[in-house]
Amino acid sequence: MSPRIFLSSLVLLLSACDCCAPAPEPTLDVAPLRVALTPLPSAPAAARVALIDHVKKTTAAVVVVALDGETLFNAEGRSRRIFLEVLAEMGQMDLMRSMAERVEQGAPLRNQADFIRASGIDDEKMLDLLKRRFNERLTSDAYIPDDQPRKGLSSFFLSLFEAGATLVYIGDDDLVRSGPGWVQLLRNNGLPVLAPRAYLMLPPKPGGADAAFISDRFETIAGLGEVLATLHVRKADGEALKSAFPKAHTLLMQPIGKSDRPGWLDFGAPQKELIKPLVSRPDAGSSVKSP
Repeated sequence: MSPRIFLSSLVLLLSACDCCAPAPEPTLDVAPLRVALTPLPSAPAAARVALIDHVKKTTAAVVVVALDGETLFNAEGRSRRIFLEVLAEMGQMDLMRSMAERVEQGAPLRNQADFIRASGIDDEKMLDLLKRRFNERLTSDAYIPDDQPRKGLSSFFLSLFEAGATLVYIGDDDLVRSGPGWVQLLRNNGLPVLAPRAYLMLPPKPGGADAAFISDRFETIAGLGEVLATLHVRKADGEALKSAFPKAHTLLMQPIGKSDRPGWLDFGAPQKELIKPLVSRPDAGSSVKSP
């Protein structure tokens, strides 16, 4: 079975509420309504309102989210749990408690390097074990649900979905090892997934997505409708999405913990006064690139 056929079958399977239900007959004689996209306002809150308005005016609107790089969720909790867990497994209970207290006091510890540096561990065997455990567990479905959402995540994406958007989540984590964790995390935060108009497209095996899979995945997404917007953090994801969907709004999220970098910090609800002007002037503003 070719990668393209496999992906198409996978998408149909994941999007069906009833695995046994027949696929709907395509309506080939009805072309999607193509709305001329005007630039989004520069203010993130206003841009979100404008994007929802675009979705409402578009038949078969699609929004694509690259999950990698913490586009939607803060992975700090995942790293913290793994680090403290491994310290306990090594019998380093005093150090574990000390590190847990530092986290509770607000120490900026976000990833493996931060925790190792703050702990002062320099024993080679301990460091090797810590690094191996991080690599083994960081993309495991047992730890992914520890991630925390960016502010306003649920409300914004539910608004897009209820306005008629098809949501497509993509990433490099493999479907078997990481997929269940991503499904749980998305559902824990009220986001639709594995449902009609809500797709999770991950590589079928470990090692990331190869070129053939990526090509077929983008082709499949293009077949779902009009891609209005893509969201990402990683530069490589942004470039790939821009190349695949050049007419879509490219929405950059600010890397978590890096306030000097451009992009949206969160998905916070817009101020009420922003909504009315946008309804009457949806073409105001310029492309979104900063928080």
